[in-house]
Amino acid sequence: MDCASHPGVAATGICSRCFRGCCPSCLTIASDGRYFCVNCVVIGRNPPAIADGSSIGPLAIVSMVLSLVGISGICCFPGIAMAISGSVMGIVELGRIRKGQSPAGGRGFAIAGCIIGAVTVFLYTLFIVFMLGITFIGAI
Repeated sequence: MDCASHPGVAATGICSRCFRGCCPSCLTIASDGRYFCVNCVVIGRNPPAIADGSSIGPLAIVSMVLSLVGISGICCFPGIAMAISGSVMGIVELGRIRKGQSPAGGRGFAIAGCIIGAVTVFLYTLFIVFMLGITFIGAI
């Protein structure tokens, strides 16, 4: 395998973030022993300070909590607003995790927030359609 930045030069390592081959002049070794290529280090995709999966970003936790609160209030308007907010925050946090701007440990919380929020919005929609159907049938 050749270096992604220097064609014809043999790669001696693989970037832990983008999985490209790198020569010794392109590799940076993080404090935890993982390799990062020049491109990932320069654009700050995965700084070693948040590269581990041991911490969880606050946005991921807020995403899941809002989605859970939204599903518990299935019969009132603030619940749907919380579910939508939880889903949006989960999507934003997943983007931040992908870019290396948030800890990777929050990925599960962000995904759960997205899924729970989306299911809640779907249930709200069914509830509203059902209530409108009852209203129109009763008016006939």
